[in-house]
Amino acid sequence: MKTADWKDTSVGKIVAENFAAAKVFKKYGIDFCCHGETQLHEACAALKLDVEEVIQALQHQDLDGKGAIPFASWPLDLLMDYILKIHHRGIRSRGPELMELLEKVERVHGEAHPELHELRALVSYPNQNIIPT
Repeated sequence: MKTADWKDTSVGKIVAENFAAAKVFKKYGIDFCCHGETQLHEACAALKLDVEEVIQALQHQDLDGKGAIPFASWPLDLLMDYILKIHHRGIRSRGPELMELLEKVERVHGEAHPELHELRALVSYPNQNIIPT
């Protein structure tokens, strides 16, 4: 997605296309979960944020090498190596944030979507041994 389009893009879509944006939105208090349909410029206006500052933070996140990675274009052996060497190591630092987000979604939407209870259980079970408590 081109950064010029971010102002008129929903915050949920921005995060779906680049999960690193979740960290930026969390820093600024932008709710991309329950209000994911809100366009970035609307979310910034509601919080009295400078949309250009938020876009700068999103761009900086990409420059830090934490932007979108084109996994779909990778050969399977490279993808497997990445998962084993990078993702599994990173789960110790990112796992608590993932669980926090998943628990929020389950708490807010679990009644209407009971499958979220199972998803949380499936995600938390293998992480119990690798995420420090």
